[in-house]
Amino acid sequence: MATRPRPGTLLPVGADPHCPQTCPTRQTLDRLADRWTVVLIEHLAAGPMRFGRLRAATPGISEKMLAQTLRSLERDGLIHTAPTGYLLTGLGHSLLEPLHAVRTWARDHMPEVEDARRAYDRPANPASPANSASRVNPVSAVNPVSAVNPVSAVNPASQRAR
Repeated sequence: MATRPRPGTLLPVGADPHCPQTCPTRQTLDRLADRWTVVLIEHLAAGPMRFGRLRAATPGISEKMLAQTLRSLERDGLIHTAPTGYLLTGLGHSLLEPLHAVRTWARDHMPEVEDARRAYDRPANPASPANSASRVNPVSAVNPVSAVNPVSAVNPASQRAR
């Protein structure tokens, strides 16, 4: 089975754009799905930033990963370096509108996605033996009294507070 090319890999000469491994859409999504790409593009949307300022504005990113991601973005033509720091190119700016659309969609629809996840994760029939065996309460295995309400077994006063 062939592996997907890394984001930014040149398409082989004569590559079929409908082939899953070389599809331009897949390559674009691979670039954008990178953990730091969108974060850095959004930082640079405000204007040029130097390496140290980008690192400070991006908690959790290492210097090595920041440097690699910036190199990849520059190679893809999304950013370029200037005396004032890194800045978005016209191509990089062209991503801001689609990213805004994704952010808006996420804001508007994530509650529905979370509801769907909860519904999917909920057992079809909670009383079925298959579901009850997989959902053993580790506290009840030690102390059957606490299976009803683990908090009340530890603190009887919590029952009176209700």
